[in-house]
Amino acid sequence: MQTDLMQIFREACSQKVSDLHFLPQDGVCILYYRLDGRLKEKERLNPAQYQEILTRIKGMSQLDIGETRLPQDGRIRLQIENKNVDFRIATLPTIFGEKLTIRIMQPMNSHLTPEQIFTHPEDLANFKKTISHGFGLVLFCGKTGSGKTTTAYTAIQELAKGHKLSIHSVEDPVEYTLPAVAQTQIQPKFGMGFPSAIRAVLRHDPDVLFVSEVRDQEAMDLILKAVVTGHLVISSLHVADSISAAQRLLEIGISPYMAASALSTVVSQTLLRRVCKDCCQEITLDEQTALHFGMPEGIKIKEARGCDSCNHTGYRGRMAIYEFLHFNKAMKDLIRTQNLTGLQEHLVVIGHKTLRDRAREAVIAGHTTIEELSR
Repeated sequence: MQTDLMQIFREACSQKVSDLHFLPQDGVCILYYRLDGRLKEKERLNPAQYQEILTRIKGMSQLDIGETRLPQDGRIRLQIENKNVDFRIATLPTIFGEKLTIRIMQPMNSHLTPEQIFTHPEDLANFKKTISHGFGLVLFCGKTGSGKTTTAYTAIQELAKGHKLSIHSVEDPVEYTLPAVAQTQIQPKFGMGFPSAIRAVLRHDPDVLFVSEVRDQEAMDLILKAVVTGHLVISSLHVADSISAAQRLLEIGISPYMAASALSTVVSQTLLRRVCKDCCQEITLDEQTALHFGMPEGIKIKEARGCDSCNHTGYRGRMAIYEFLHFNKAMKDLIRTQNLTGLQEHLVVIGHKTLRDRAREAVIAGHTTIEELSR
């Protein structure tokens, strides 16, 4: 079974699978791959096969093999095809046994440049503007798996070039090691959560502080105090778009004045599946659908079909789209008065491009489909 498990890991890494889901059901365990953001059934295991895999995974990640009633979390690092790959392990009790989920964290390309990530010239210009400020709060937003960590790390790597800035991070977990950056892993078991770690780091004279995730008011209060004293702080929020980021800050109890004073830029992003170029077909969008999505009548777009090249999904690979919101005085004034409706109306007036707008552009350019825009 050890060979079978390693074969699963090797195949998942070669296919760029992001997660493995072992879902126990009545008399069977279904293994799913998450590929391009979608779950796909890979194979079915009998209970004995799954139990062997589960026991081995628990042993490798130093979890309690005998504990089946409580969730557990662990981590494994293996060498796959001469690369160190991290596997994040999570178990969860269900009515048919323990569900096992494994997130695959393949090493980030340390030579990845902003030009490689931001292929759209407008996005690249916005990114450079975002990291050019010497202080302020920059938030990268998106749901889990949207690529915001990669974008945030790219920003840190750019800032670290030349070794002229003191850059510190507080993370849970430290996903990738970054040169010229002092990275701190929080240790809640020993009393060092995000707030205490941020306090400690601020005593080390940082120019830039990266906090991997904002989880509560106490941590955000410390971040905002760092911003108003002249630091550049980069962090992330699990929200869908830029307006939601401002709303979340107010919801967790941050004063409107502090939120408005600190906010510099919010970068929201999501991933769209790319339509398979080998099997897609060109269609003329019907009038009603074009009107609904704000597209010209009679426009020709791509439609997904399915072939061997894309495992009959109609899609192959993914692309990131971005929404950059740089806060000016008018926007900050609206946040101070908690007028988020007014903020949204202001963005419409100035022609701000939302994620929906960027997804629409991707459909028109033939990169993706109406199905992905609807999602």
